[in-house]
Amino acid sequence: MIRAILIDDEQLALTSLERKIHKFQGIQCIASYTDPNQALVDLSSLDADVAFVDIEMYDISGIELAEKLLAVKPKLHIVFVTAHAEYAVEAFELNSIDYLLKPVTSKRLEKTMSRLLPAAGPVVENHMSSSREQTLRVLVFHDFQAWYGDHLLSFKTAKVKELFAYFVMHRNTSIHRDVLIEALFG
Repeated sequence: MIRAILIDDEQLALTSLERKIHKFQGIQCIASYTDPNQALVDLSSLDADVAFVDIEMYDISGIELAEKLLAVKPKLHIVFVTAHAEYAVEAFELNSIDYLLKPVTSKRLEKTMSRLLPAAGPVVENHMSSSREQTLRVLVFHDFQAWYGDHLLSFKTAKVKELFAYFVMHRNTSIHRDVLIEALFG
């Protein structure tokens, strides 16, 4: 799974891009920022594979920000998202994966995803051994129970148990936090 961060000083543009990315399998938006400086501060603690970066922002140019992001995480892939075509040469000098012009269409984003998936490297799947101690069993009839090997898992609160059950029922799909909030607290 490719983990993405989005950086744009316009909230509407961030929301729109996040919705479009959410439709693709194999990529997950882990954070979005309207403040590029905060993104830079948080980057070292995030396990991000790609950053979608706007070029024209109030405090800093996206080109400068990308250079700083790459100084912190040299293997981070950069996708520039902008309304201005004139920065394309500078963007590709930074070895960016792609250069998207706003408004970003789903069809154009699909091309970006086809570039990102091979660039992220092979996806390593976590295969558990067949021994009973390393298997997770989930029982959903009567009472929801989860077993790890021979041990029944206990949940700190009922909400944590509901969240785990929700993830089990929607495994292998990305879920927007607003959907989770509505499902659990709506």
